[in-house]
Amino acid sequence: MNPVRKAAVIDFLEWLRRNKSHIRSLVSLDREAFMTLVTEYELSKGVTAINSRSSNLRAKWESTHFIFANYASDGEALANYRG
Repeated sequence: MNPVRKAAVIDFLEWLRRNKSHIRSLVSLDREAFMTLVTEYELSKGVTAINSRSSNLRAKWESTHFIFANYASDGEALANYRG
């Protein structure tokens, strides 16, 4: 498992706060919803590699979702995040 860097997760959370304020928690999102948001986030930065099912970036975000899915809160996930 090779997730994105913690800084990328924090940037993603900030983007969510500004653009998708109705999203309150990453841990509550299923994989599909998480990846839909990640894709929109990455595309907003001009990173089209996220669209490829075989991209390393996509695999890293999927690993990140797995990490968050195993915690009760975003705060707990971030406190223990090793990406």
